This record gives sequence, structure tokens and C-alpha cells, in this order.
Amino acid sequence: MTSRTNGGYFMAIIVALAAIFVLPAPAWADHEPIYGQHWSNAAPQLTSKAQVYIEDYTGANWPVINAVSKWDNQSYILVYYKSAGTCNHGLVHCVHAVEYYSSTDGRYGHTNLIIDSSRHLKHGTHSNPESGVVIHFNNYYVPRTTTAQRRKVTCHEVGHSLGLMESHRDDSCMDQDLGTWYEYTSKHDFDVLWSMYAVHSDW
Repeated sequence: MTSRTNGGYFMAIIVALAAIFVLPAPAWADHEPIYGQHWSNAAPQLTSKAQVYIEDYTGANWPVINAVSKWDNQSYILVYYKSAGTCNHGLVHCVHAVEYYSSTDGRYGHTNLIIDSSRHLKHGTHSNPESGVVIHFNNYYVPRTTTAQRRKVTCHEVGHSLGLMESHRDDSCMDQDLGTWYEYTSKHDFDVLWSMYAVHSDW
């Protein structure tokens, strides 16, 4: 789902790993950012590479730190783990990872991608994290999934927080098909991140 404010100042995209059957995604390039969304390396302060800090407000059921370590295994965008309340929103891109409970929305998790007019992903604040990119994990499914399956969900949603969309490759946690429950990143994931972050100079 997408929404746009008057004047198109920002766009909100909700990307989710659904617990119910979903139709195949349209034929845009496999899990590449359909709106050109990406993190900037120029704000809040200039760095040589885009840096994203995943600030973990979840409990032990969602292995966020494990997922972050998988996505930080490349050099195009730097991905770090932060415990709750330790990320400085005024200096770096902070993405909250939070829990919620819903027996009706049919999603193991979802990530809100907030994009500004320059196609940059936006981070929120401690007082209003939902004004930026936020990862949500649905605790309704904790007793209905295995630890390995929740590792797939966390890997999938952290990938979304970097700007990636759904994949149809069964060797990646970004695969939206739950048949394999594959819980690792793939070379193709990092190829897409390279195309997003390493070959551009307009960040």
C-alpha cells in the first residue's frame, strides 16, 4: 500500500511478509526499489557511506541482532545494531524495530518506508518513530512459528528497512513465498544493494 501527501512531499510504502496467500508481485526488477528509495549519506551528517542503525525494542522472540549481522555482510551500506534507547536520532539514521499484536491483519511483520521528495528514506524520532521507517513484528505469530521461521521474518523486514522490496528467489530471506522459510541473505540481495548504494553519487 502506498500513500502520498498533498504536494507529494513524502510517500509511505508498507511492505509486509503476509501469513496468508499473496499474489505475485508485478514484473518490476526482482526486489529492487520501485520508487528509487534509498538512505542518504548526507544527512543527518555527511558520511562516506549511508549508515543505518536498527534500534531494537523487541524481545527475545525476534532475533533482530542476528538479522542485522546478516545484512552488514557487505560494504555498500553500513548496518548496525542498537539496543532500545541508545540510537542518536540527531546524528544517524535510526530505525525502530517494534512488536505489536494482531490476530486479524494476516502479517508476520511489516515495514513502513517513508520517502521524501528526493527519494531518500526518512528516519523518525524517539518521540515519533512512525514519522520515519519502522519495522513491526506481530507477536500473534510467536507461538505459531518456529525460531527458524522468525529468523526469516526478521531478516526479511530488516532487508525492507534498507529499501529492498519483495523477492521471488528461494535462496533469500527476501523471498515472499513462505514455502521454504529461507532465513539467509543471498548474493543477489547484495547485488541489488550495490546497485542502490555503490554506483550512485547523488546521495
